[in-house]
Amino acid sequence: MGGKKKAEKKKKGLGAEKTAQKTEKKLSAKMRKELALQGEEDIETLVARFSAEDAKKSCKTITEIPLTDRPSKRSNFSLVAHPNKDQLLMFGGECIVNKSTTVYSDFLCFDIKKQKWTQWECSGGPPPRAAHQAVTIAGDGGQMWMFGGEFVTPSESQFYHYRDLWVFHFKDRRWEKIEVKGGPSGRSGHRMVVLYTPNLPPRVAIFGGFHDSLRGDCRYYNDFYIFDLSERLWRKLEITGTPPAPRSGHLMAALNDGRIYIHGGFSKVKAPSKKKGFDDETGVVHADSFFLTPDKRDTTGTKFKWIQAKTTGSVPSKRCSSTLVAWTESGKNSALVFGGVHDDEEQEVLSDSSDEEEEVSTVQRFQVSKARSNFLREELFRASAVCGCKLYDGSGG
Repeated sequence: MGGKKKAEKKKKGLGAEKTAQKTEKKLSAKMRKELALQGEEDIETLVARFSAEDAKKSCKTITEIPLTDRPSKRSNFSLVAHPNKDQLLMFGGECIVNKSTTVYSDFLCFDIKKQKWTQWECSGGPPPRAAHQAVTIAGDGGQMWMFGGEFVTPSESQFYHYRDLWVFHFKDRRWEKIEVKGGPSGRSGHRMVVLYTPNLPPRVAIFGGFHDSLRGDCRYYNDFYIFDLSERLWRKLEITGTPPAPRSGHLMAALNDGRIYIHGGFSKVKAPSKKKGFDDETGVVHADSFFLTPDKRDTTGTKFKWIQAKTTGSVPSKRCSSTLVAWTESGKNSALVFGGVHDDEEQEVLSDSSDEEEEVSTVQRFQVSKARSNFLREELFRASAVCGCKLYDGSGG
């Protein structure tokens, strides 16, 4: 009997999945017709065209173009420090002007000593995106790894979530797309760090993020993936302990003792509608903290446990899309938290207040080993990087 019930349950699940796929297909066809009337291409066609046009370009190495001014205004870009030089690397981002959104694919370098910006132009690189993640490592002449993100049409009526993995080789000054199966699903708003484990090569770790569908609902993730840089292999880890709730826009840092620290973020949960005509989803800004702790007896680097952190001191207020940079100082794990945003969706629904979101203008120094923080000192959807002993912060929206 038990086996029969399981089979029926599985059959129902497959039926629901097929129904959802058919609904998505119908909505996609309907949207294509509506967009054609508006003169806007289907988003998958747009993304494919970007890649095809880029592949036709003859340039296979970097061409440096000096900028006379700073990069154009944008948010949701990536900003990382060059692993071997006093340089900062910025990629992509988006900007909304007069209700029209532009998504970028430019690759920009800031020389810290010369205080000058240069655009690194090269074909064969990632298509336009925002809300992606990038990290750098020093091995093999230096590399920058990038995953995911999203592309949105100018009208913001269509979203495309990438699930591609890219690496930029600083030594050869070229892009490479990594064609490997088994990685995370398409998403944006996730977080990515380089995980250093004793006696193991460096690996890339990804947690969380979200995905929008044509039906208008969002799916948030709390899965954890590791990409082995030497084997070029994805692994989805099954972790013990109680995990953080699914979220995006959270803070995430890899510590020198092999642990990973996660704080805050944003997600939407189903809730009864409070006002006619509004969605039955409500936004939640998280304020909890977790450590992902490795098993000391494990030699494979694949066994971890979630442990919720008990925070003390001046804990950061509820927020998401802040920046977090971590380092080791006098044997202690420390970090800086800067900026962020807190959406007050309940106020927006129940009243006509124009204060739809609150920008948090604080910087907090955080002693991660004891989960203790204190204030040091505006903007959201920004990025920060540490180069040498200095913190560099890029503007957001």
